Amino acid sequence: LVGLATNGLLFFAYLLMTQLGLPPLLAMTLAFIAGVGLSWYLNAGITFQVRLTSASLKRMFATYFLAYLANLAGLWFAIHLLGMPHWLAQGLIIVMLAVALFFLQRSWVFADPH
Repeated sequence: LVGLATNGLLFFAYLLMTQLGLPPLLAMTLAFIAGVGLSWYLNAGITFQVRLTSASLKRMFATYFLAYLANLAGLWFAIHLLGMPHWLAQGLIIVMLAVALFFLQRSWVFADPH
């Protein structure tokens, strides 16, 4: 539920920013930045119920940096090379990244070191 709510809110923010005239890649970047801290906090506290540590913060930033690059490249590719509508491309990418991020957070970012 945390992932659905967070990603739904961020997708809505993306749509609003593009509707207001921001280019899709910039709108995605701003929404992504806003979502990183919120996602880390909510996933640690609610989804995985773990204490926030500097180690998990470092792993989270590495994970989300790679996810950002995948989102940026995927959105650019879908818009410029495939000719997809930006909103459809971003919607599909959000779903794929949400699933991947959940499993990465469960198995690495917030994994129990014991």
